[in-house]
Amino acid sequence: MLRMTCAAACLFVLAACGPQAPAPAPEAQEATAGAPAGACSAQASIDWAPLHDGDYRIEAKAAGPACDAGLATLTVTDNAGRVLYSGDHQIEPMTNTIFAESKTPQKLQAALAEWIDPNGSNLHSTRALPDWPRGADAPAAGEFPFYPEEGTTRDAWLRLRAQDKPLYCFVQGGESLLCLVLDAQTGTLTPVGVQTFPG
Repeated sequence: MLRMTCAAACLFVLAACGPQAPAPAPEAQEATAGAPAGACSAQASIDWAPLHDGDYRIEAKAAGPACDAGLATLTVTDNAGRVLYSGDHQIEPMTNTIFAESKTPQKLQAALAEWIDPNGSNLHSTRALPDWPRGADAPAAGEFPFYPEEGTTRDAWLRLRAQDKPLYCFVQGGESLLCLVLDAQTGTLTPVGVQTFPG
């Protein structure tokens, strides 16, 4: 948890080294992921009840030729089993952070559990996102700015902050976190932007 806490404390620089965030899965899609396959594999899951606003399930499965190589899939479903987000992330770019000790299946499983933990970041709601001052090109967050999704306007950003919607952030690469915003009314979980940390 120390690595995730450090990552959250060192907020905000552009995610040059992390893989691109995959598009969210259709909200009506059923979760059908099977057991991971490979020389080393593991899985972990956790319940998520953000701001007491519904029940969700976060699951991670990983497999590859070694425990610190291969592919990890992170999936978020609602209590009806619909997939709100599913993304594949290469493990190798994260071996300087969350998967640094993943040398055995047991340690890979522990890393997956840490990876998906909603408490791994200190950003739990959109209210915690940095302000976007009038006249500025982007939100202000001191030394480490937050980079919103492409096309986000200042007005939309300020509305999002005021709505105080749940956020879920997780490591997506060697130097970045991906943050998703949950809209319980529409049943969607979509990328809102990235924050980075020294790799």
